[in-house]
Formats: sequence, structure tokens, C-alpha cells
Amino acid sequence: MATTSARLLLPAIMLDLIFFGSSTAFGCTVPFRVSAGELNSDLTASVQCTGPWSRSSPCAQVFPGDSGDQFYCADDSVFSMYGQWSCAAYLGLSCVSTPDATVDFCVQTGGPNPVELDVAGAVITFGITVEATAPCDLAETVAYLGHASAEGSKTVARTGAPRDRDTFVFDGSAGEKVVVALAKEGTAGHTGEAAVLRVLAPGDALLDEARGPLPLELDLELPATGKVQVVIEEAAHAAGSSTGVPVEGFRGHYLLSVTPELGADGLLLEPQPDVEP
Repeated sequence: MATTSARLLLPAIMLDLIFFGSSTAFGCTVPFRVSAGELNSDLTASVQCTGPWSRSSPCAQVFPGDSGDQFYCADDSVFSMYGQWSCAAYLGLSCVSTPDATVDFCVQTGGPNPVELDVAGAVITFGITVEATAPCDLAETVAYLGHASAEGSKTVARTGAPRDRDTFVFDGSAGEKVVVALAKEGTAGHTGEAAVLRVLAPGDALLDEARGPLPLELDLELPATGKVQVVIEEAAHAAGSSTGVPVEGFRGHYLLSVTPELGADGLLLEPQPDVEP
């Protein structure tokens, strides 16, 4: 693994955690990298990025000639890293003053990955750019449906205990049109095909549901303002499909998305205690 030359305002022991423990070789989902090939030779700069659920990168010092230096790794958890991000650039070696330049962009499962930042310019003209600058048009999260082990699944089938259920909530507005979609997460393994996707309006009234092989999709108009619940359930073994052919229940990592008609800037899917990462 290549080392980096980005200088961070952290003790040396923390450098090992950030640059070696957060590399792509160790499972980094979205690396953040910075270049400064066009930064004047007599200048120094610093960059810092913030994202969903209070994620914040270290303050990374950037020097002329730096190229593709990784300074941060965004990894997913039950609180999704996908959504709107902002990176700020500062002239000098700290990130405590007013930023001299900022860039906002959306991180989704389709990219950008890695996030490639570029700091360029002189004292009078100074800026930061990134590959993608459009606002988010949907909110996404990745989670796991199914019990923690094959033995756990056998126990559920044998005893008739409730199957796995994941619940997320998001803020909706009366009259807002949204598309809620459930799909397989393509980078991880899974078994089976069928699941249940259900949406409940504020006040817990059922809006609509879909069941069967993934992907599943619901087109909805929200009747009221408030917390909307999205429920994903493990389907019964050999759940029926639209063709009448039995389909095994889905177990594995899935991708849940909510796409509002007017854009998803600021929309977050909040996991409830029943969600597994």
C-alpha cells in the first residue's frame, strides 16, 4: 500500500489509523484524496470535509505538488454515509478560520468513488474542485436483512419466531411525491430473492406495500407532514412471485433508496434499533 504525503494536524499514532487502517486495502468504502498540482509554490493550504450524520474528516495540510493523497476514508454503518457532503479549503495550515473556498457534492453508491479534490491557485484566485457537484436527488442506505447466522435462521424457521425486520424513518411533507425502492446491494453476497417493502404514513397508517423478488418499488404521494416509516421484512421461505413460481426469501445486504420528486438535499434515512449494518 502506498503511503501518503498529506500532513494532518494529529499525533503520529493517529496517522497510522487514518492512512493504514482506512485504506482501500482494508475495506475503505469511499476514499477522499486531495491534489495541489497548481497551488503556487509559496503557498500552503488545508482541507476538511463534512458529511451525513456529523461525519467530519481531519484537517489535512496540503502542499504544492501533492497528488492524490488520501486524507480520509468514509465507511458505511447503520447511519448511512451516502448523501450530501461539503469540503472546505483554507489558505494556511489550519481549518479554524472562515473557509477560502468550498464545494458541495453528493456521494451515492454509483460515485464519486474515490472523491478526488483539487486545490489550486494563488492568493488572489484560490479554489477547490471535485468531480461531482450536483445535489443529491435521492437518499440511500445499505443494511443487512436476515439473522446473524445460518443457525439463527434455522432456529427462526423451527420455532415460528418473527422474521427479521428493519425500520427506517424520514421526514416527509404533505403532498410530496416519493419513490421508495429496495434492491440487492451488488457488492455483497446474498441468498434468496423475495422480501417485503412497506411504507407507513405519519401516524402509522399503511400507505402501500410490495412483496416478491427484489427489486421492489413503491410510487407514493405522502398524505401528511411528519415521520414516514419504511419497513423491510424477511419474506417467508418460498414466497410466491408474480409468475406463481415459488421464490426463496432474501437474506443479505440490500440497498434502500427514497427519491423525492423535488430532490433529496438534506434528506436522511434514520435507522431504528431493529436495523443491522
